Amino acid sequence: MPHIHVVEQGDCFSSIAKKYGFLEETLWNHPSNGELKNKRVNPNILFPGDEITIPDLELKEHPGATENRHNFQLKREKIDFSLQVLKNDEPVAGEEYLLTVDGRNIKDVTDGDGWVRQPIDARAQKGKLVIEKAELEYELRFGYLDPVEEKSGVMSRLRNLGHFFGESETNNDYLLEAALRGFQNKYGLQETGENDAPTQAKLKEVHGS
Repeated sequence: MPHIHVVEQGDCFSSIAKKYGFLEETLWNHPSNGELKNKRVNPNILFPGDEITIPDLELKEHPGATENRHNFQLKREKIDFSLQVLKNDEPVAGEEYLLTVDGRNIKDVTDGDGWVRQPIDARAQKGKLVIEKAELEYELRFGYLDPVEEKSGVMSRLRNLGHFFGESETNNDYLLEAALRGFQNKYGLQETGENDAPTQAKLKEVHGS
């Protein structure tokens, strides 16, 4: 019988799907989750308290001769991690980096626009990115980015872009308004100091999500 999963901080569709034995697209495209899909748009950006319908698993039968050996391959669910690295508003391009996710080290080079792009395990929650030559180090939390419509989501994006330096857990209305005005000024938006629709659209464009 279908049941409801209530989203907690750090959850995303891929991690929830893996937990219950589904593919991400199966849950994301399930008719019962259509309203949430239209609301959130991005399956990797949810908000605590969102409700996701988990349908019953369907058993599949695969016919085969009883005396033969049959190999079945389990699909390991991955998600694409992307992060653009900037220093003084300039892309950190062509630099070697070390990305550590759940104890697994990945060495590669940023592309020409400073992007780090790697497939990671769908249930990964923490990681670390180090670019020694640029003297940059980031602690990463996967699935913790809240929707841009939420106050916490705006703060996180502005912080990641270097516009906001307050803490999400405290009342930072004055700092948040100043950060929004600075962002709006930089990108030619009307300086309302509010999280309005044009600002949300530009934040998602610049931040990449």
